[in-house]
Amino acid sequence: MSGITGRKLTSSGQEDGAGSRPVLRVAWRLLPCVVLVLVLIALSAGPALASQGFWQTLSSGTAEDLRSVFFVDQNTGWAVGNNGVILSTSNGGLSWQAQTSGSTASLLSVVFADSSNGWVVGSTSDSKPVILHTSDGGKTWVVQASPAPAGLASITAVDANTVWACGGSTGIVHTTDGGATWVKQDSGLVVSSTITFNSIKFVDKKIGFVAGTYHSVRVTTDGGLTWLDGADVNTLGEKWGIYGVDSMSFTDKDNGWLIGDASIIGSNPLQIVHFLLHTINGARSWQKVPVGSTGIPLAVQFVNQNEGWIIGAAGLILHTGDGGATWVVQSSGTSSGLNAVSLPDTTHGSAVGQGGTIVKYRVGSGPPPPPGGNPIFIDVPATATYFTAIQGLGQAGVIDGYPVGSNKEFRPANNLTRAQFAKMILGVLQVPVTEADWSDSSKPFTDFGPDVANNLYPHDYVAVAFHIGIVQGKTATTFEPTRNITRLQLISIVARAGRLFAGDALPDPPATWTGQLAAAFYNDPNHGANLRVAEYNGLLAGLSAFGATWDATAVATRGEAAQILWNLFNAVGTLPPAPGKRILFADDFSSTVGHWAVFGDQTSAVGYDTTLQHYVISINQAPLSAWGARSPNYADFTVEVDAQIANPLDGLYGLVFRLSDNSNYYEFALSKDGKCQLWKRVAGVRQELTSALDAGSVVNPTGFNHLRVTCQGSTITMYVNGTKMGVPVTDTSFTSGKIGLIGEATSSGGVQFWFDNFKLWSAP
Repeated sequence: MSGITGRKLTSSGQEDGAGSRPVLRVAWRLLPCVVLVLVLIALSAGPALASQGFWQTLSSGTAEDLRSVFFVDQNTGWAVGNNGVILSTSNGGLSWQAQTSGSTASLLSVVFADSSNGWVVGSTSDSKPVILHTSDGGKTWVVQASPAPAGLASITAVDANTVWACGGSTGIVHTTDGGATWVKQDSGLVVSSTITFNSIKFVDKKIGFVAGTYHSVRVTTDGGLTWLDGADVNTLGEKWGIYGVDSMSFTDKDNGWLIGDASIIGSNPLQIVHFLLHTINGARSWQKVPVGSTGIPLAVQFVNQNEGWIIGAAGLILHTGDGGATWVVQSSGTSSGLNAVSLPDTTHGSAVGQGGTIVKYRVGSGPPPPPGGNPIFIDVPATATYFTAIQGLGQAGVIDGYPVGSNKEFRPANNLTRAQFAKMILGVLQVPVTEADWSDSSKPFTDFGPDVANNLYPHDYVAVAFHIGIVQGKTATTFEPTRNITRLQLISIVARAGRLFAGDALPDPPATWTGQLAAAFYNDPNHGANLRVAEYNGLLAGLSAFGATWDATAVATRGEAAQILWNLFNAVGTLPPAPGKRILFADDFSSTVGHWAVFGDQTSAVGYDTTLQHYVISINQAPLSAWGARSPNYADFTVEVDAQIANPLDGLYGLVFRLSDNSNYYEFALSKDGKCQLWKRVAGVRQELTSALDAGSVVNPTGFNHLRVTCQGSTITMYVNGTKMGVPVTDTSFTSGKIGLIGEATSSGGVQFWFDNFKLWSAP
């Protein structure tokens, strides 16, 4: 069996690999009541429940109140609100785009069964029901006829066919054909215009719960054919009047949570209490406690039995990591009321509310607070142009200055060198730097003197910034560390870093967008695209004299650099790796800076597509595999990438790692039908390390899937879209090697594979 291999010496002097070889066709094989007491009056702020992340306020593009939000995965979500507003996001809520609903109704609830099929319900100004449906992810919405007696307030879906909604006058409607026909269901309560069902949840096709005003909770175990009483809130011993349940969250058929409010009968003046209820026996009994003085809760979501959030008025956000035994207040960054929250997992989510408010949950420490207390730099008073940025970054410990006696000066008017900015950007990104990052025997640039032990600057900072792909050399062998950096160069580095470390946190501006600067700067072949991204996403806000006469080619000052870095902190936050890990390299393939292999002949090709901003593997005959690898060699690591088959043909795609040559490496690959497998190739012979593993329930068959592999010693662990595949594999064949991306045509040629958002981390 012969193979075609190629080697390319890049401009950096690093040797990278590309290759292709015939492959054997792969035959995939399938593998065979006690109630918890919850106390919310005293909220804990202890370290045991410290937040995993922070909430960041983002722009929604609308001033209408948003009433509901729903994510089908960590990236794809929708928000709806008053006056027919529907917004969508494909990057985890970092940016939102308006969709045309064709309605002016108050849209109160949204749900999606998958990334294509979704429903929105609401109420017209005269309390008539509204149901909208999409089968293309919201590109088009169509009205579906509803037999509900009044407006609808909540909707839940089990799959693309089976959906329930509820609303006014004890209305419950149900469809089993995706909404082509909706039928009324009898709630078992007397129909009353004063009774509204506010929340409905189904955990499968049979078991569901509905709740609303007057504290009514109804349960069905037969798909809604009959509804029976759950434990009514008023059975808890309180003499409560009107109001009722506002929000429900069930993690399974037994474990559920309710948020609600009530008036106390006989109180004068009128007293309103707010409560959180929990059941572990399917609503047969509940335990309640008042929320107390912590705010007015409006919605609750539990991701699992331990991890949950409450949101509410005046930007209230509470979080528990221990099933509600203790709660911490999380800063939402807004004083606007929050109406709804959706978290597809414990590390991603968004909440929406009044005036178009959207806050996104992010992993990391968050942007630094505004400066307070004693200033770090004595030459930057409160009246200085860049006071907030400079003192804020200084107090966060991510920038430094010049010692003057026992004090420090920042010298904001001074020019900034290329090496100085490499250190500053790594501080903002929280990338660790050690003495081991630069070796004089294998240095990436020749225009540095010997590295000084116990002094990281500038050698180790420059080496790390270069290897993770956020700075480039002036030539293949020189960096020019003491040369002043221009504004355009600095802006390009910041835009690139934001995209590498935060995915699509900095979206491209629309084609029709025009900036404030002279048009020639946006046409710069090296930096114009990054300039557009930076300005569009607010990274240049606050720069002195920014406008039509601002010279983007001028040398940058230290003050300008601090302002742009402060904007980056507040635009995308910081996303440090898990404790004990550090990023080694990241690439979004928007340019060729990553030094990946480029190779091609009549059978296959690998390389960059900077228009798509992907790394692309194309294979023209089958069976054949092709890959592109990148130096240097790595032993223990975590590698992750987004990948997909770009056309409707068959094939496999994934990662190669510990690759020493074309005949010896590991491979983890995924197919379009959701099967994945780990192999090794030893002396050119392919061997299975696992049988086919079924990832179908988490795989997106028509879009990108997130693949991840961790190598720790002889142990290999594989993930698809965050879900571990099988059990870790132990194998000692290869201990280190290059890491690459691979595609395999299994049945026909003409297959193309796309790769994006590559990240490589050190071992834990």
